[in-house]
Amino acid sequence: MHLYLHSPIQGLSPERAKQILERDGPNQLSPPKTTPEWVKFCKQLFGGFSILLWIGAILCFVAYSIQASTYEDPPGDNVSSL
Repeated sequence: MHLYLHSPIQGLSPERAKQILERDGPNQLSPPKTTPEWVKFCKQLFGGFSILLWIGAILCFVAYSIQASTYEDPPGDNVSSL
């Protein structure tokens, strides 16, 4: 009985209960950790199929840069105009 420092009939004394509450905190579950919004955004921006679109856009820009450096009036078929 001395191991648990309480009486099995009366339970913990108010002083001992206060000590345990101060030491361990309230008996409640903590909320699960969530993923930050910027990480979710980056996963959508650079993950899956969108990475192929990024690679295609970069290749089009590189192809246009090569044509722009070799021709005076480069064709605009590698760059779309909105």
